[in-house]
Amino acid sequence: ATSSVPMISVSMDTNCREGPNAEIWKAIGALLVGQKTEVLAVYNLGHWYVVRNPNNPNERCWVYDGYATIEGDASRLPKATIPPTPTPH
Repeated sequence: ATSSVPMISVSMDTNCREGPNAEIWKAIGALLVGQKTEVLAVYNLGHWYVVRNPNNPNERCWVYDGYATIEGDASRLPKATIPPTPTPH
């Protein structure tokens, strides 16, 4: 059997953030319509995925699943842990 790496795409341009909350974590990239990137983990308490940052493949970022479509087997993805809450500047 061939393993399928789960990939994510979006139906609307979506920010890729440092954590799973648009109010708290800043955008560090974006997943644009027509792009795909690898899904690395799933957040079991909300509607977020940890993905390979499309703007910097060496970074991870969080994408809201509201506009997302996953291709491939996401059932074996590890559970994501929330990063420490950022301190206000």
